[in-house]
Amino acid sequence: MTDTSGKPTHSWRWLRRRFQFRLMTLLVVIGVIGVCLGLWSHRSRKQQAAVAKVRELGGWVYYDFQSYDPTKGTHDPKAESSVPKWLESWLPIDFVHDVVMVNMVYSNDNGRREDNAHETDEALTHLESFPRLRGLYLQGGQASDEGLRHVGRLRRLECLLIWRATGVTDVGVAHLVNMHSLTTLAIMRGQIGDGSLKVAAKLPRLRSLCVYENRISDQGLAYLVGNTSITSLNVNVSKANITDAGMKYVATMTQLDDLWLQRSEVTRQGLAQLKGLTNLKTIWLDENLSKEPGELKRALPKCKFCY
Repeated sequence: MTDTSGKPTHSWRWLRRRFQFRLMTLLVVIGVIGVCLGLWSHRSRKQQAAVAKVRELGGWVYYDFQSYDPTKGTHDPKAESSVPKWLESWLPIDFVHDVVMVNMVYSNDNGRREDNAHETDEALTHLESFPRLRGLYLQGGQASDEGLRHVGRLRRLECLLIWRATGVTDVGVAHLVNMHSLTTLAIMRGQIGDGSLKVAAKLPRLRSLCVYENRISDQGLAYLVGNTSITSLNVNVSKANITDAGMKYVATMTQLDDLWLQRSEVTRQGLAQLKGLTNLKTIWLDENLSKEPGELKRALPKCKFCY
């Protein structure tokens, strides 16, 4: 509509501006959706490529629909995705599900154990493509100090198990200091020492710590003084000396319910210092101490003594 001079009326100008505004909003929304789809596609393709690499290196991956439980280390390899079958037929699994567990060691998905013979830490360089990873299982050469640098960036990781960790030292464990979601840490038969316990003491959600057959000493146990988050501690077969002197530090870990001290230098006098650990349910000792911890047994009648 125009006035007598041929110029657009006020109502027409208002309508035109409103149309332009709505068109601009639509273009912005379309642009945002396009960016989001691009990021989603890029992230999904990265995960897809990383999954292929892990499998090439002999490992196994498990997705969020497979009921992985990091506290028990269990999963359901036969679980099926809730994504409709018609969608699965043309959209790869990595576009609709996240990888939550990587096991580079073994699989018993088919009812029999299958071991991975690859001894390389190359898979660790691809783990950042799994930002929601919760569990990681390694052994031997699959773990290294440099490789743990990549592991330390997995902020949602809850469980890290490394068997026969011959290539791991305190230098590598230092990369794990900011893993505040970690609840289970096991580094067995490695080269770590007291410095690793200093790192473990800084992990606020750590519940289970296993440093079986490493170089842990009484001085390392001092870093755990007053720790109230760790409930299971395994310092069996230390290559350094764990003696009665270290038990005064363990005695301050009042939430402990599981303690492993086999093949240590701890005597009856050291065990007597643990009388205040009233939550203790199981303690593992050398058989030569089977007749020694009488005082501790009387103080902890509900605790099971294993040899």
